[in-house]
Amino acid sequence: MAVTIDIGDSGDIHPRNKQEVGRRLGLCAIKVAYGMDIVHYEPVYESMAVRDGRIHLRFRHTGGGLDTLNGKSPGDFFIAGKGRNFFPPVPQSKGTG
Repeated sequence: MAVTIDIGDSGDIHPRNKQEVGRRLGLCAIKVAYGMDIVHYEPVYESMAVRDGRIHLRFRHTGGGLDTLNGKSPGDFFIAGKGRNFFPPVPQSKGTG
């Protein structure tokens, strides 16, 4: 199984970019069939810690780190605080997370 919500329309389960869907499914098949040491799965939340008034999230399956295609902070990523108040992430410079 491969996640494709980031390459299509979140309101449509059929992404238009079929080549990327195939590439991602191919990576999964290569990992499972041949056991190659490759990143074949989307990042998965692992843990959270609060230090110095900041929330630090840890993910598995990152292949050396998380980044966006445009190098900017993620646009659709928010953290819920007490009372279900949602806050966007605070951008962090590379190498500090």
